Amino acid sequence: MYLLQVQDGQREVIRRVMDAYRAHPLEILIVVAGLVVLIGGSLVYVQLEQRRYRKERGRRAQAAFEEKVEQLKLPPSWVAILERMALYLPNCDDKYLLLENEWMFNSCAQKLMEQDEAPADAIAALRLHLGFAQNREKAPNSTVHLPEASTVFVRRAKGERPIRGRVMSPEPHAFRVVVPPTEHFKVGSTVDVFYQSHAGIFQIHTVVQNVEDNILSLRHSESLTRYQQRKYFRRNVSIPVLVKRAESDQPALESTLADLGGGGASMQNPQQRFKAGDRLELRFAANATDRLQVIGEVVRTSNNGQTLHLRFTSIRESVRDKIFQTIFTPRSQPR
Repeated sequence: MYLLQVQDGQREVIRRVMDAYRAHPLEILIVVAGLVVLIGGSLVYVQLEQRRYRKERGRRAQAAFEEKVEQLKLPPSWVAILERMALYLPNCDDKYLLLENEWMFNSCAQKLMEQDEAPADAIAALRLHLGFAQNREKAPNSTVHLPEASTVFVRRAKGERPIRGRVMSPEPHAFRVVVPPTEHFKVGSTVDVFYQSHAGIFQIHTVVQNVEDNILSLRHSESLTRYQQRKYFRRNVSIPVLVKRAESDQPALESTLADLGGGGASMQNPQQRFKAGDRLELRFAANATDRLQVIGEVVRTSNNGQTLHLRFTSIRESVRDKIFQTIFTPRSQPR
């Protein structure tokens, strides 16, 4: 009996607790409505704060852009180009970064030119004014990146021998090249300029804007065509060569160069005399007047030892320039 009374008492306690937590439907509705208002108000607050942040961020970014423009004294025409370039940014408010970040400048400039929305020479002049430096180890993006005093070769037309020139300090609306005084170029004519860097060889198709004495003023270009990504360009040739072991008194053997570049060559292995690891002295004619001599190491052989592949280990830059000129000389011309 006592146990039954205890059990009945426990049931009564549980019932009263459950009744205490049993809410009226109106009360539930009030609680839900309160939650909806609270969550909705939070969302509205967050959206307003985000809008305020974006507006403030845009205001500061615009102020930074205008301050930088004033510091650099950019003319309205360049500012207009920057405004159009900014349309290709993930966030157009970040246009001030175009004045500081060369990677962003390059990316937007390329897209702008693809749409023919700005001339290349204007973008090159703007790039030069912004003072973006170029690492010689990297591929140049513009003619303003050609280092002063570097060697280039200017070709008037296909089939003509390229002319060796030297790059002068760039100007906003032209890049200048010094050529031999005996060479003549017409204003308005198109030329191809070849430039070699550690990143490879690049071709620039441009126009002669002015000729003063032996200085060519060429139109800036933002389109540099890469010939080859290896450090030194190679071209297939067929040039007689005399070869012997370096620092050897043995007579040189006759052979033929199969390809040639500023960093090495491939050639026939005369009498299969040489092997990988040999240091060889090569003498050959670059053209009708220049006789070149280089030292190279055989890095490997192919065709069952019939072909040698060499890397030049001792070569003067003047000799490398002559090789560079040789491989761009039309093969129909005698060397």
